[in-house]
Amino acid sequence: MEDKKDKVSILEAKLTAKAAEEAITEAGKKRKADFEANKTMLEGDFWQEGSGWRGALPLDPTGRAKALLKIKALFTSQNVMGEVLSRHVSGVVGKDPEWYFVPRRELPESEQPTDPEKATILEYETAMSEWWSNQKVHKTLVKHAINLLSGERSVLRIFIPAVHLGETGTIASGTLDEQLAKIRVQAIEPDKAAVREYVDDGLTIGYFKFVDDEDNDQIELTYVNEAGQTIIKIIGQEGEYIADIGGKLSMFESQRPLFLTNQIREQNGVINKAHTMLSGNLDSGFLERTFLNAQPPGKWETLEDGTEKFIPDPIQVGAGVTNFIAGIEYEEDADGKKRISNPSVVFREPIDATTFVDSKDHAYRSILEEARQKHALIAGDANPSGESRVQALGDFVESLNQTKAEIDGAGLWVIETVAAIASDLANMSAKFEALRGEFNSRLSPGPLPASLIKEIINQFEKGLLPREDTMAMLGVDDVDAAISRIDTGTEYAKEILDIMDRVNIKPPTLVKKLFKVIQADQDILSDLEETEKTAIETEIDEILNRSTQERDFFNI
Repeated sequence: MEDKKDKVSILEAKLTAKAAEEAITEAGKKRKADFEANKTMLEGDFWQEGSGWRGALPLDPTGRAKALLKIKALFTSQNVMGEVLSRHVSGVVGKDPEWYFVPRRELPESEQPTDPEKATILEYETAMSEWWSNQKVHKTLVKHAINLLSGERSVLRIFIPAVHLGETGTIASGTLDEQLAKIRVQAIEPDKAAVREYVDDGLTIGYFKFVDDEDNDQIELTYVNEAGQTIIKIIGQEGEYIADIGGKLSMFESQRPLFLTNQIREQNGVINKAHTMLSGNLDSGFLERTFLNAQPPGKWETLEDGTEKFIPDPIQVGAGVTNFIAGIEYEEDADGKKRISNPSVVFREPIDATTFVDSKDHAYRSILEEARQKHALIAGDANPSGESRVQALGDFVESLNQTKAEIDGAGLWVIETVAAIASDLANMSAKFEALRGEFNSRLSPGPLPASLIKEIINQFEKGLLPREDTMAMLGVDDVDAAISRIDTGTEYAKEILDIMDRVNIKPPTLVKKLFKVIQADQDILSDLEETEKTAIETEIDEILNRSTQERDFFNI
């Protein structure tokens, strides 16, 4: 009895505004400054009230203020941070992810879902697909990824807007589709939410602080009670939402090492400095002439008071112009003896911009290396080796996998938790409990030049690249599914042939092997239904007959 009371008191202590503030502050303090700096810069503010300037400044406050005012007028920036972030995010969640439901029970390899299971899967996938599209969940996952890469953490929250709550705070009954239409999901910045695991107490609680429509500070929390039910409540308000959703919380936190590091911000500052200095150099980009001891053209005029004043004429410049410049008359001694100075002219050529351009290029390269995106730089090199290009692309794909693991976990939580909540509201929990979700972010390395695709295929042919790496680099959508098809031969062979056909490259040895694989795989046609056999034969014939001359050349 005492143990139960202790557990209740421990839980109650964690369900307070103080505990929530402490949890959110503790979770976000490590990268709070990084996230705020990254957010500001990604929005285009690299000046940051002068703190974004990486150049030297006077030490005295007055001189410093004057210098910053002058620099601000010339300050020019380039958002390379946004470039590398966009490339990474697009590589992980640029494509719509693949997700689906399967029976929760373990299926033997040769066994298919039963007809009732297939019907349930179809029902949920149809309803969830419409919800996914209507609520723009893909866009939410993109924001989740941006938060994650900018601040090391990001939290997803599932909720039902107050407009769907009755006067007593209850949610009206309805069908699965009707209940799904009430559910929303949002990506929360890391300084506003946290999912805290209290290991010693065996508790996990989600906290979210927000400002309501009346500008009041509120804190929402979610946890699982001893009965395994999910509780969602707002501190200080009566009532709570209780859901039987398999022990899932209504919040989910993703974490990964910081992507937009201080080193990337520093190098972007160097790029901005180079751009600014180059911009200032343009103002000095014309030939300058300085006359020493020279009297400009002009005439002397007598003023009303009898004194004389020299009125200079404009100095003419340009093609075919002749100017006469005389020395200045001056008194050599007290006797008043006058002499004429010996005039001269000094020319200043425009400053060479190479220093600024080279500095910018070096900083840009450093950012790409820090972000593991050197492949984007190599693509512009004059003579990069094929192996170095493939290695750089492989490093990029490997870096995407680190983020993909977090996004896949978050996406799986979304589809399973949303479906579970809608099922609970529609009194269909028992039906959904028989299913589980699968989620796969489809990596995309981005557009690749034909020469790089050729090199990837060549290295695969030589056995230098594993199948998984090859398909990921070429942007095959579902690596696992593609790998499972490789053993059958035909699908994989056709996939590679199609890629080679698009870029018009055909390594003879590999093409010959692929055609033979396709031909050999026709042996399985005898085991198929007539309609399936006809469809497959037609598809194979299209590939085999794509180029008769090519097949004759390879003696296939």
